[in-house]
Amino acid sequence: EVGYFGAYKSTIRNIMPLYFAAKDRKIKLNICGYSDILLEDTQSISIHGVIPYEYALKMEEESDILICICNNKGTQIPGKIYYCTSYKKPIIVVLDGEYTEELREYFSGFNRFILCENNKESIIDAIGRAKAQIKKQEYIICEKLTPEYMARKILRYL
Repeated sequence: EVGYFGAYKSTIRNIMPLYFAAKDRKIKLNICGYSDILLEDTQSISIHGVIPYEYALKMEEESDILICICNNKGTQIPGKIYYCTSYKKPIIVVLDGEYTEELREYFSGFNRFILCENNKESIIDAIGRAKAQIKKQEYIICEKLTPEYMARKILRYL
């Protein structure tokens, strides 16, 4: 089971390639979060909208694979990516926007994420790679992704 948890307002994140990848391949997908677009449930896709945090957390924990989608403009990296690293499961980061190559270089340095482009074929491939990793890979959080490291970096700049 694959899970996307977070906002996907159409002007910020393009969730449609993920939606169509899951729909075409009948991939079990839960989508939760605020959006200005109306997606329909299918046999394999469940759209939950905004749900209580505790429920979203439970669904995240029950998911085999987590997906984070980068913004389609600008350089802001969704905080969800850092939050998800503590899970012992595959995390797919869908790269998008004009800084795709810079983001690829940055995320590749952690040796933690499965990276793909924001198109249907690339997402299908990434989900296949993630399924192959389930229960076969040990997930170690890179020190640079720990809350302590991030706090030290922030405090150093204050």
